[in-house]
Parts: sequence; C-alpha cells; structure tokens
Amino acid sequence: MKKNYFLFIICLFLLLDMTSFSFLAPILPDLILSREINLSVIGLIFSFYPVSYFIFSLYLGKNLHLFEKRQLLIKCQILLVLAHILFGLLDLITSKSLLIFLSIFSRLVQGTAIGGACSILYAYVPDLFPRDQEETFAIIEMSVGAGVSIGPVLGGMFYSYLNYESSFFIIAGIYAIFSWIFIALMKHDVEKDQLDLSPTSPSSPSSPLSSYDMSKSNSALEMDHIVEHLEMKYSVIFRNRNFFMTFFVYCISYSSITLIQPTFLDHIHSFGYDSDTVGLLFALADLAYALTSIGLIKVFKYFKRKHLFIFGGALTALSLLLLGPEDFTYLPKDITVISVGMVFFGLSQVFYNATIIPEFIELLNDIYGNRRGINEMGSGIYNSGLALSEFIGPLLGGILADLFGFSRGLTIYAIFLGFYLIIYGLFIRRPIKDTREKLIENNFEL
Repeated sequence: MKKNYFLFIICLFLLLDMTSFSFLAPILPDLILSREINLSVIGLIFSFYPVSYFIFSLYLGKNLHLFEKRQLLIKCQILLVLAHILFGLLDLITSKSLLIFLSIFSRLVQGTAIGGACSILYAYVPDLFPRDQEETFAIIEMSVGAGVSIGPVLGGMFYSYLNYESSFFIIAGIYAIFSWIFIALMKHDVEKDQLDLSPTSPSSPSSPLSSYDMSKSNSALEMDHIVEHLEMKYSVIFRNRNFFMTFFVYCISYSSITLIQPTFLDHIHSFGYDSDTVGLLFALADLAYALTSIGLIKVFKYFKRKHLFIFGGALTALSLLLLGPEDFTYLPKDITVISVGMVFFGLSQVFYNATIIPEFIELLNDIYGNRRGINEMGSGIYNSGLALSEFIGPLLGGILADLFGFSRGLTIYAIFLGFYLIIYGLFIRRPIKDTREKLIENNFEL
C-alpha cells in the first residue's frame, strides 16, 4: 500500500474521530441542564473523557506492539459507535442519579475508544515516514483541528433540526458507515514484520536477564542484547530527567489552551459579546494553526526541538497575557488584543504538536535503544499527555479564576510557564543516556 494513500486514510480517520468527539458539545449540556443538574456536574461528566483516554493510551503505549493495529482499530471504532448510541439513550432516563452515572459511563467509553484509535493511528507515522515525521504530524494535526472545529457545528445543526435521540443515533450510523469504508480501504496492517521481539520475563529461562550477573562485568554486546529484551517500564522512563522534563513542558503548555475553556465565555461577556464570538475566536486560533503549520514545519528542521519547545512555550505565555490583558501591560482591553492572543495560541501549538512525538521516540531510543515497540510507546505517551492536559487545564482554570479572576489567573499561569521554560532550557541536555548497567539494575529493582 502506498504510504501517501495510507496517510490519507489516517487523516480521514482522525477527522471522523475528532468530529464525533466534539459533536456532543452543544447537545449533551442542554439535556443535563434541562434536568435541573448544575454546571459543576457537567464539568465532572466531561472530565471523565480524558481520564479513560489517559489510562488506555498508557496501556497501549506499552502493549500496542503486541496487537495487530488494524484489528484493534476496528474494535475501537465499534466502541465509539456504541458510545454514541449510549448518549442517544440518555434522554430516556428520568432519574437524575442514573442520568449522571450513565453520562459518565458513556464518556468513559468514548474516551477509551478515541484514546485507543488515536494511539494506533499516530503509531503508524514513524514506521511510514521515519525521515519526515514533523511534516507528517503537521498534516495529521490539521485533520484533528478540522474535526474538532466541525463537530460542534454539525452537532448544533443536527440538534436544531432533529431531537436529541435522533441526533446521536444518526451520527452513530454515519460514523459506523464511514468507519467501515475507511477500514476496508486500509485492506491490511501496514506492518509486516512477524519477528517476535516481545519482552521476555526476567524469570524466564530463555531471558538474557536470567544469566546476567550484576556483580560481574559484561561486554557491551551482551548488555545491548539484554536491554533489547527488557520490558519497557514507565517507572524507568519517567525517571529519565530529559524525558520527564520534556513531558512536563508539553503538558503545561498544552494545558494553557484548555485552561480558558470554562471561563473564557464569561470573560468575553464582560466585553459585551456573546457565545458566537467565543466560537469565532477559537476558530481563529485553529485557522492560524492550519495556515502556518506546513510552512513552519519546513523551517523547524534547522532548529533543535528543545529550542522549538521553549519558543512555543514563550509564545503561549505571551498569548495568555494578551487574553486579559492586565493593567501592567498597558494594552487596551478590547477584542482586537484578545484576537491577537488567540492567533498566538494557534501559532504556539505548531511548535509542539508536530514535533513532540518524534522527540518522545528519540528520547525513548536514548533509554532503550532502537527496538520494537518504541514508536507505539511514544504515541501512547503523547496521547496520555494530551488527556492529562485536557483534564488538568479546565480544573486549574476554574480554580485560578475563582481565586484571582480571569486576567490575574492567566498572568500567574503565564509566569509559572515562563519560569519552567527557563529551568527546562538550563537543565535539559541531549542526550542523557542511562548506562546499560543502570538501566538493567532499574528493571531488576522496579
């Protein structure tokens, strides 16, 4: 199968999945509010999506190489269709407690399905385009952004012309049909390597670890062979300073986008604008990302990723300051300045979204060497970081707004982000490779 053709299918899949993810945004809250359930419960229901997304992405990051990706993708798509059917059935529930419970359960199913699908689809890229990963991820992220933007519009249209149940049942049918078509177009899994390189248990007689004596010196070749068979462990990976600091810089930068989600509407209302303006401002950020991503990615190859992350984080911090803005900035508090801030938001994400998975993979290679399962692990960790940011951002945004107000809360977060970027720039060093002896010792201890 031609690589570009396969990439096209991946983009269509992600467009479909992200559309289904954001489809319920204008529909589900209306149902819950109509049952006299308060806003805090809506926030709780929505927060369970990234929880299951996070957990399943971590699981697949470690174990995806043990599955046939195409078959697992089919199961994830079936699960997502069932999630939409469950959402549609919620209107039939009369009990408030049962409605809340089933809403949470439906979100957990949705998060598991989309987390699995995204982990699988992202994991294909390093195998297909090992030399053009940044450009490929930039194209893919455009599909993701388009899906997130289309979903609420499509959901609003369906809800306006149909009732609640019909909206979800019809989108479930549409999703099932297109998923079947895309799966059929994939034909077969892109990976044909049938060599069994699955991790071997340290206690197994066939494991090289069983013959490793920590008290004796071992040749580099022998230790490389042992490391190749080590089980990849998150406890070992996140003890690597470079990996932990890079993961954290990605999470706190991406969290800044979700940070404003629960409070941005109220802030815009203070300027005399309605919810349509909020939608246009978020669309402006998506447009800035889409229009600049491919061009910027071609320039990124001339810079170290560390410097790209720092610049992207600084641009994110600047955008947070513009969304207020506070008096010390001497900027006018009007919609023009806020619009510029949203444009910077979109631009800043180009520096992360297309480069973070290749960086994770490279860091994992520093730890474990170039072995089977590294690409899947990098994809899974990326998706888990995405989910963690989507969970922490709105929660922290609401707390900061309650304690300090919208503008001051964003300023505090921007200062924290800038401070961490300085620490990241000073202490990150490439590469920090765990010695083979230390890595093997860590796997025995952990």
